[in-house]
Amino acid sequence: MMLSGNRSVTLFVMLLSAFTNFAGAEPIAKAILISPSVTAQSVTGTVTHLQRGSDINLQDTILTSQDARAILRFTEGTVLTLGGSTKMHVKAFISNTDKKRANFEFIKGAFRIVTGSITKTINPDFTVHTPIGSIGVRGTDFWGGNLSDDNSIDVVLLESEHSVEVSNEFGTVTLTQVGEGTTLLPNKPPLSSRKWPQEKLNRAIQTITTKQP
Repeated sequence: MMLSGNRSVTLFVMLLSAFTNFAGAEPIAKAILISPSVTAQSVTGTVTHLQRGSDINLQDTILTSQDARAILRFTEGTVLTLGGSTKMHVKAFISNTDKKRANFEFIKGAFRIVTGSITKTINPDFTVHTPIGSIGVRGTDFWGGNLSDDNSIDVVLLESEHSVEVSNEFGTVTLTQVGEGTTLLPNKPPLSSRKWPQEKLNRAIQTITTKQP
């Protein structure tokens, strides 16, 4: 169906206004460490090479190069650390209203999240979606990523102030103890939680450990 001239103009103005308002929104995070090459792609497709102090905006997709590291600090204190060859999309991050919400989409690589005040509420709405399941966060420090291969996603709890819930359409596993982890596999429920051996925990941490000068 063809739009009339007036309706076409109105639709164009509405879309332009939406993009203008989005572009003028306040940044939700800043890069506090970038090494060596990390980019952010905006919702409009603009690619920015990040450096220390660069702004991160809603709907940005962060992509790190091989062996790169990135640390992003969000406005309310949440810290997101990304390892090499990692891709993460910030779908939602609202921390300045009564209804706080965070929604990340992890695509590949490795990451660590230490939550800030956004989860200091009765029912936190903080979720990391992955290609084969989701991670529900109530406020804690945890690691996730492709530790063994690209077809599985491991998750481990690093601090136990609150639990982490790992789920998909086949089942749910809750991590409550420090060093306790699980694995997401395609078309299967998350593996039963278990204490990770120190060697596996060390390998996970190494993926996001920053290089010392």
